[in-house]
Amino acid sequence: MTNMEKDEEETSEKSLPEKKLVGYPIDHGWSWMVMLGACGMHVFNVGGLKSFGVLFHDLQQKFAASSSEIAGVYSLAIFLMFALGPLANALGDRFSYRCVIICGGILIGVGFFLTSFVKTLWLFFISYGVISGIGLGLSYSPFIVMVGHHFDKRRSLAMGLSVSGSGLGSFLLPNIMRYMLHVYTIDQVMLILAAAMTNVCICGSLIRPIEYYRSRKRKPLNESERPIPENMEVLLCQTDDTVKNPENYLEKNKLISKPNQPCTSTILHADPTTSGSLGDVVIIKEELTNNVRDLEKEKKCTWFKKWFSCMKTEDSDDEKENGANCLLDCSLLLDPLFLIYGFALFFSSFGYMNIFIIIPSHAEDLGMSDSQGAFIVSLTGLSDIFGRLFFGWLADMRLISRQYQFFLSLFCCGIAIGLLPFIYSYVGLAINCWFIGLFAGAYIALVPIVLVDVLGLEKLSSSLGLAMLFVSVGMLLGPPAVGWIRDASHRHWRNSLFFCASFSFLGAAMVIFEPLAKRNKKRQAKEKENDRPITHKSN
Repeated sequence: MTNMEKDEEETSEKSLPEKKLVGYPIDHGWSWMVMLGACGMHVFNVGGLKSFGVLFHDLQQKFAASSSEIAGVYSLAIFLMFALGPLANALGDRFSYRCVIICGGILIGVGFFLTSFVKTLWLFFISYGVISGIGLGLSYSPFIVMVGHHFDKRRSLAMGLSVSGSGLGSFLLPNIMRYMLHVYTIDQVMLILAAAMTNVCICGSLIRPIEYYRSRKRKPLNESERPIPENMEVLLCQTDDTVKNPENYLEKNKLISKPNQPCTSTILHADPTTSGSLGDVVIIKEELTNNVRDLEKEKKCTWFKKWFSCMKTEDSDDEKENGANCLLDCSLLLDPLFLIYGFALFFSSFGYMNIFIIIPSHAEDLGMSDSQGAFIVSLTGLSDIFGRLFFGWLADMRLISRQYQFFLSLFCCGIAIGLLPFIYSYVGLAINCWFIGLFAGAYIALVPIVLVDVLGLEKLSSSLGLAMLFVSVGMLLGPPAVGWIRDASHRHWRNSLFFCASFSFLGAAMVIFEPLAKRNKKRQAKEKENDRPITHKSN
């Protein structure tokens, strides 16, 4: 056992509540390694997508395609990255987040590898847009969810550090890609990137499954050491095998008898004054069947059916208890508070991410070199890092409401994008793009934070997955739209930039509806409380 593991175990046993001893480490130990892995994933996944603009002209020449067609491939990949969030989270819950992320990293590498050999545009759609897009989707959202589960008091800082990897990637990769394009062909560059993208698998391997901590923390009692709880009904299975070997019928305290073997039963009440063990009896539920096959059939309810089983507006105590079994809480689509942030992200996705397609080509239209355009993209990524770290720290300080900080950052980002068409110098363009990255990094880092604040940690997986679904729709429509506007504007990006800025303002304007949604939610909760029948306890 390494020193880090020893420190992690000692710290968790001393400082954490008892109920967390069988869960993920919170705010300490290996939690920071998970954060580091998420940062590395953002370097390759998001940083690679933000660097797509550097490859834009070379891909146009290779496939002899228009701006809207090449942007369509990019939009398909980023659409799948966000749209597959709910599915990726569900697969992570069903299997393990580590396996899902590693499979995603493999698919990203395969997609880039195939792209280096394809010669037609429709194959480019399949290799880069579909295969790499699926890999991006499987590896992106699960990592963010895992960071949220590993941090509590320092969640804002951890989220800011992890997503700052996208800024680091967009700072390093554009210059590296531009250098490689000067030395190699576009096909050779895609082959090198394929090898680099598989490092997502290494990042994913840093995640430890929950069973790792449970196996280290739990010390289960032997069957003979487990007393019968008081006032609990038990069932004696009166078969020959049960009398000889009752332990054979205990499979993790859930099996009653072997399949196809009926059980003649007698319901008894355990006497709290007498000692007993679970080797003699089997605890059962209220309703019993005579055959284990019926119980197994009920237990094997497929996890896919749980996806949309939570489409309810009112939650009873039993439904809340069973809420953890719902892999995708679709009731959020009926929650006005969630819809406000969902549509804010939908509109904002037309703005910031499209900038990375526009800037390199827009800089060349203004008479700048391709190296200067790549450097401006890198500068935007660098300021993105500062924005995520600084505003993540500011959110932890709670000097201003996190929700209003989110919308204010989105509004400032829209202003900076709207100023781009009026700037013609290299220095002015670089400074303006610095502020775009700063404010964009701020509101992106706050997305999971405000979702937890508004909806609760228990709904982070579903809310983040559905929020990414809103973003994916915007990313599917945005790049082809700005490419079509450029083709219709005599190959100038000016009108496309106005288009991006206007949608960023629409996203920020959603803050107007938040107080109304909160009041409506409080009113519904009060009406529900008044309608609840009063129960009297009997003596």
